[in-house]
Amino acid sequence: MYFGCEANILASSGDLDIFAEQMRRMDFVVVGLHSPVMPPSNREYHTRALINTIKNPLVDCIAHPENPNYPIDMRVVAKAAAKYEKLLEVNNNSFLVRKGGEQTFRDMLSACMDEGVRIAVASDAHIDCEVGRVEQSMELIEAAGFPKEKIVNLTMERFEEYLGERRARVQAFVDSGQIVFDGIAF
Repeated sequence: MYFGCEANILASSGDLDIFAEQMRRMDFVVVGLHSPVMPPSNREYHTRALINTIKNPLVDCIAHPENPNYPIDMRVVAKAAAKYEKLLEVNNNSFLVRKGGEQTFRDMLSACMDEGVRIAVASDAHIDCEVGRVEQSMELIEAAGFPKEKIVNLTMERFEEYLGERRARVQAFVDSGQIVFDGIAF
């Protein structure tokens, strides 16, 4: 069993609603922009929020970056994800609840291919019968010609390899003594 969470981005500074001490104990940390926590603003603000979040060594993946309520500069976000070796998510639930994001997903996959960014595919199920359902995401990925070797959770072995990378990254961060949030030290 793996432990993870989907945290909320609080501001363009990249602050999250979970403490670093909790994140370092997780196996996988997904973060996203969510309207109940951070009201939509503008493209620059959203892009800055994602880039600052991507810089956090305890974050693994950006959830539903295609969300039409939070327009971003996808090329800039993909460049940041490449630099910091973070994942962008293709979220199957987005096809059901966030209409209008398919072209943004295509743009994201194109930017990820150009920058060498890996992705995660998720059902983001909000009900038990949708757990593991990623058919629409996979159809889009295949149509875009996205390389399957860049999907970190395509197989259990590949996901466990990623988790090994994460553990090494988190340990290096802990050993450095850096502080992500004021008042939080290791």
